[in-house]
Amino acid sequence: MRLRLKDLVFDVSTAELSGRIPDPYWHLKYNTGGDRRLFWLLHIKTEQRMIDGQRWCPGVYHESLYLPVRNWTDVGGQVIQWDEPFDDDTGELNGGFYVFEHGDIPRGRLHFGRRYGNRFSVFWEGTCNVHWNSQLWEDVPFSINAEATFSEIVVAGSSNDDDATMLDRLSLYLQPTDLEQLPIKYEKHAYVDGVGMATTRFRPKIRRAQQDR
Repeated sequence: MRLRLKDLVFDVSTAELSGRIPDPYWHLKYNTGGDRRLFWLLHIKTEQRMIDGQRWCPGVYHESLYLPVRNWTDVGGQVIQWDEPFDDDTGELNGGFYVFEHGDIPRGRLHFGRRYGNRFSVFWEGTCNVHWNSQLWEDVPFSINAEATFSEIVVAGSSNDDDATMLDRLSLYLQPTDLEQLPIKYEKHAYVDGVGMATTRFRPKIRRAQQDR
């Protein structure tokens, strides 16, 4: 698993895919009109390398992926492309590239390939802004070949929720049959109006028949 940044090559250390559904109570009270859909997050990290006396450990991420799937197992085969740093519809960032500071990815093509249990092959290419020197400044070509592990879907909620309402919320976007629901966790933190926060995690079930597709 490798990340290539122009002429530099880094070994990928971790690649994780997860999902999140925002709390509708928070949207109702503090973010009216905000996007309440399930969004996916992909984080890729690399092994550290010493280059010209500096420690390099690039990371690449996308934290606002909207994938048209009803089952997490169908993420394989999805392709997302863009040629602007921000999404025209949502205004959200089309991924980011980190070396010594966070930079945009003005152009990208992200392809989720074959699934192996709860892992997906990932092919990502495009250009990124590094802001290091004249050779690695803006629109620097990069490519990634990795395997991302799907870890969980986090459903955010409030003290008004219970296990049943969290499951109902997930079911609006994904089939829950291939996910294991953990008990709701009521947080110590609360919103300004005193309503408590809560989360539920749904983790992938891997049946023998699903191991390799």
